[in-house]
Amino acid sequence: FDALQAAGGIKSTARDMIRYLAANLGSMPVEERLAEAMSLALQQHFSGNRTVGLGWHIGNTTYGKIYDHNGLVGGYCSTNIICPQTKAGVVVLANNAGSVDALASAIMRILSPQ
Repeated sequence: FDALQAAGGIKSTARDMIRYLAANLGSMPVEERLAEAMSLALQQHFSGNRTVGLGWHIGNTTYGKIYDHNGLVGGYCSTNIICPQTKAGVVVLANNAGSVDALASAIMRILSPQ
């Protein structure tokens, strides 16, 4: 549906999303210019009720700073979370209309010892 392209126009796979998170964690090599852009995206650019980078929500947990982005469109939902301090990343993709944020957060807590 063309009207939703801005909200859900990215088409990807779980494997690609894991590679994207690994690149953001510095766990796989990327070109220098891309690494600089990814680093800029993780910097704080807005601070209000929630701190926001470029495309990432930024939060603090007992195990370190986390960066997350979620979305819901047309019966599909996703949540991505990374924690640079623990080098952990979580991708949850689902074909339902409900949020998977709680599931992704629970997995991240298991992967990131306190």
